[in-house]
Amino acid sequence: MTGSKNLRWLLWMLLLVGLGWLVATDQRRSQPKPQALADVPPRQAKPPAPAPGPEQAPDVAVRDLIPRVRLIAKRQPGGPVTDLFASRNWAPPPAPAAPPPALLPPAAPAPPQFTYLGKRRDEGGWQVYLGRGDLALIVREGETIDGGYRVESIKPPTLTLVRADNKQQIAIGEWE
Repeated sequence: MTGSKNLRWLLWMLLLVGLGWLVATDQRRSQPKPQALADVPPRQAKPPAPAPGPEQAPDVAVRDLIPRVRLIAKRQPGGPVTDLFASRNWAPPPAPAAPPPALLPPAAPAPPQFTYLGKRRDEGGWQVYLGRGDLALIVREGETIDGGYRVESIKPPTLTLVRADNKQQIAIGEWE
């Protein structure tokens, strides 16, 4: 058991020494070698570039530099203070409140619940046949129908029904 422990320690020590050697040699390679001044070749002066003519456009556009004072505005004494670390709300702003609904015009009267089936003229005047669901009614001028409708007039092409103060007309066609 102790032999395997010693072997394990020996392997760890070899690994540690190997890693230390790699780090040390890598640092020596990354450092630049000092050069003597005599080894540096002298700089050669470049010939001046010709001024760009009308047929030759400049390669790079040069802009005027903006003064730092204009780029970084200083706070005036007594001026507003800007909080650089203020909290921000990234939620969209709430929708504007809808205007209150305008008053609606009075609703049109409910259509009569009767369906025109036909008409007939006899000595007493006009008879009109009306239907509602499975019920068929024969009405004359001046009669009251169930539901509170009163037949006010029968003058083709219309039949006029009145319920309370509501007046409604049903088309019954022309003279036949």
